[in-house]
Amino acid sequence: GLLQPIEPPFADLPPDVRGFPAVPLGPISIGGTPCDGYLVTVPDGPGGPGAELTIALGPDDLPCWTETRSGGIASLIIFSDYNTPLTIEAPPIGTAATPAA
Repeated sequence: GLLQPIEPPFADLPPDVRGFPAVPLGPISIGGTPCDGYLVTVPDGPGGPGAELTIALGPDDLPCWTETRSGGIASLIIFSDYNTPLTIEAPPIGTAATPAA
């Protein structure tokens, strides 16, 4: 079977923990895009180890990148090319497979 993808540690935190304040880190440039960085620190609790989430938001308020660290696991996700035009073409018409003898 296939293994389930690893989710960023912050995705598993309960909703009440997600209300922790975000501390501004100042301007950060991601791939030439000016972003504003923020840090959220969640202390250890009964549900498990604490976590650190660093997020950078671009001028359009969309994320440039997120980094999460918790329990020895780190995840870095870089976001780019929002709303890029895309074309989907229908596959070529093929011939039906011949059953094996």
